[in-house]
Amino acid sequence: MSSTAYIFLLLITIGVCFIFTYLGRQPLPPGPKGKFFSSNIHQLPRIEPWQTFAGRSQQFLAWMYHELVGRKLAVFKISSQHPRFPVYRRMLHSNLSSRVVQDYDGPLDDENAGAVILRVAYGWTVIEDDDYFVNLMEHVFRLGAEVTKPSRWLVDLFPIFRYLPTWLPGATFHRHAAVYRTESTKSDTIPHTWAKEQIEANHYHESFTSQHIKPADGHEASSEEDDIIKWCSAALYAGGADTTVAALLSFVLLTASCPEVQARAQTEIDQDVGKDRLPTSRDEARLSYISALFRRAIGRDPQLHADPDRFTHNRFIGEAAEPEHDPRKYVFGFVGRICPGLHFAERALFLNISRILALYNIQRAVDEEGREIDIEPVWVGGVTT
Repeated sequence: MSSTAYIFLLLITIGVCFIFTYLGRQPLPPGPKGKFFSSNIHQLPRIEPWQTFAGRSQQFLAWMYHELVGRKLAVFKISSQHPRFPVYRRMLHSNLSSRVVQDYDGPLDDENAGAVILRVAYGWTVIEDDDYFVNLMEHVFRLGAEVTKPSRWLVDLFPIFRYLPTWLPGATFHRHAAVYRTESTKSDTIPHTWAKEQIEANHYHESFTSQHIKPADGHEASSEEDDIIKWCSAALYAGGADTTVAALLSFVLLTASCPEVQARAQTEIDQDVGKDRLPTSRDEARLSYISALFRRAIGRDPQLHADPDRFTHNRFIGEAAEPEHDPRKYVFGFVGRICPGLHFAERALFLNISRILALYNIQRAVDEEGREIDIEPVWVGGVTT
């Protein structure tokens, strides 16, 4: 066969593939228009991708479609329900309701962030800063943020590369994925196994795991139920530790820029709680200004809150001419998809914020001449930002 015939056959093959791939497919969600060869690759941001997607959501609303040379990517502002998710949700809700969460006042009073979650999820007590379980979880978080960066790996752009052998140069994604899979499995399994061993030895603290492994009715969990308990326990840390830290960092950042807000909050604590003890959950109803600061720390949607990078004294209290939307009504989700840890998160953040203000003054750093250094926040990519 001549070279001309080969070229002609190749062109026909490409044309048929184009017809079946592009013209015969079902209608797709809206999205930015890509280039003929590179599709939307040049439009996927590597830095602060959430800012780009948030901007595009104004044009494409709830979901948008991108194409990456043989790979399709859909970005949603909404979530779906997997058949197992309702089971996970019911189990989490049963231990994190507004009534049950009062039982966790002990750990909340004594511990913080990751330590609280580990105590509640597994009955594990964090004793030192270099804690094995905390390090294990945080290590997996860092790996997850790294391996899921958009368009970092060639296999994201060319899915056929997944068939490349692991030893081939350029196929490092295989090794990274294997490491993440192994470490992720360890972070889910090791704490759960430890908790079960403590329960079997009758030497354990009451926790989410113990309440389901050894329920009051004497029911013995099946292997499938045990797997669900393991995933739900892991979800408690994934959903609670990182988000709490992110909200607290926002609080510290905003408070450092508004010393007058900090002074007013500390005055409220001194007057309503006193200086001889730290605030507790029972003080929340009296500390209305502290509660307003908590809502400010989590309410950063520029569509609902003016000037989201500054504290406004009366933003969420009756002094405002037009009080703003309460972020608790949307930041934790809605109705069937509302975060199961809503009440636990509110309690934990209130205690953290009130106790930080009771013990410390948050101030900006100063340079060699004693002048305050302006704060310029830089947000980084990850599961929680």
